[in-house]
Amino acid sequence: MANAIWNEKEKRWRIDATRESFRKTFTSVKPGEAGARAVKRRYNAWLSGITVDTTIKVNKLYPMFLENVEKKTGKGENYKRHEKYGRLYIIPKFGNRKMASLTDRDWQNFINTVKPAGRMKRDKTRIVLKEELSKKTLGNLREVIMSFCRYAVSCRTIEVIPTCLYVPKSAQEGEKGILQPQQLRILFSEPSGAYWYLHAWQFMAATGLRPGECYGMQPGDIENDILTISRSIDTNGDITPGKNKNARRRVYLRETAKQILSDQKHFLESKGFGQSDWIFPGFENEQPTPKTSYSEFKRFTAKHGIEGSPYRLRHTWISLMKNDMPEAMIKAAVGHSETMDTLRTYGHEVSGELEKSAQIVDLVFSRTLKRCKAKV
Repeated sequence: MANAIWNEKEKRWRIDATRESFRKTFTSVKPGEAGARAVKRRYNAWLSGITVDTTIKVNKLYPMFLENVEKKTGKGENYKRHEKYGRLYIIPKFGNRKMASLTDRDWQNFINTVKPAGRMKRDKTRIVLKEELSKKTLGNLREVIMSFCRYAVSCRTIEVIPTCLYVPKSAQEGEKGILQPQQLRILFSEPSGAYWYLHAWQFMAATGLRPGECYGMQPGDIENDILTISRSIDTNGDITPGKNKNARRRVYLRETAKQILSDQKHFLESKGFGQSDWIFPGFENEQPTPKTSYSEFKRFTAKHGIEGSPYRLRHTWISLMKNDMPEAMIKAAVGHSETMDTLRTYGHEVSGELEKSAQIVDLVFSRTLKRCKAKV
């Protein structure tokens, strides 16, 4: 078995191979171990008689890739993200290109220049509200491209995975708008029943839950004032296990959150719903409908001159807590991963931490709402 040799003069890795009196040279200009592995991979494939299919096009391979994603992770958030980025960005740009013809430079130029796809209207026209994609969106696009290329390598439609794709430093950070304290007080001053999902919004603001996690709550999820988050309802109404493994967590409920749940219970009883499978059910006591909640929230924000979607309530919670709660405690509460894998792998919940974080939440919320009330 031959090994790759770096040619300093030519600035490339090289393997000269022979099989059945037939000679072939494999090279790569990629520096470091990545280039050496790429050359060795192509050499081993050739030596084994395995060849790369250079004819398959992106628009044929991508549906196969999505089927593989579905088999591995189901049709949850991960699948929907890969489907969305393929449909909106990758297929329109490279659909008719042969997969083997795409270079690292093609992919990087794509990331550097891609524009927002906008939103499709009912008449099939698109509305584009932003000129540039945010840094987070470009990062997601890069991850999808890398995942797609890894699948392509496994299918022998390309030889190597791109190794140097990056998100431009000039990419704009997406704004994470929040409700200001006075706006938060307006939310908590609305009378019960003013909006069907009012208490759900209040609960998101008081706990930092994602909207889908809040809609997915069931009475059996709460025991001894501890909420176990194990499901989410997405915008299509599909029930999923949550955004990721960090999303499945426990949250201790103190007075603010418990009062909201009590108000919601009384509200449902006033509507004749004595029992429900959901804490925040729909109009007919059925599974909550995120799209309806979103439409209602837009009515609420338009009335009071507030911008954003229900997700803004989660951002509000994080902003309120950042000066009073340790970062690690915030991450655990909202279901974000730790910076260091060691903390996640070997860290265990210390007795009293859930109660402590809930106590901080109550203190901050009480202080914020009282301060606003004093100014009126």
